Amino acid sequence: MNWNVFENGMENKFLMNKNIKNYKKEESIQLEIYSKMSYTQKWNEFNKLREAAWVLKAAGIRTLHPDWNEDRVQAEVRKIFLYATT
Repeated sequence: MNWNVFENGMENKFLMNKNIKNYKKEESIQLEIYSKMSYTQKWNEFNKLREAAWVLKAAGIRTLHPDWNEDRVQAEVRKIFLYATT
């Protein structure tokens, strides 16, 4: 990797702007996809994302507490999701 790109402020700003433009383009594509989905499809996508988040959170808790059994890990995940705020 060419680390000089990150040392030069102008090039770094160019990369950031390029990433922002890509993000906005990708976001508009995603919004278009969501707008064409039925409520049932959106609900199913939500449930898949929630399940993925649950699995990842459980994996993180297992990493932090390798001595915990699975019931305790799942109880902690439930507690975290129950009291989660945005």
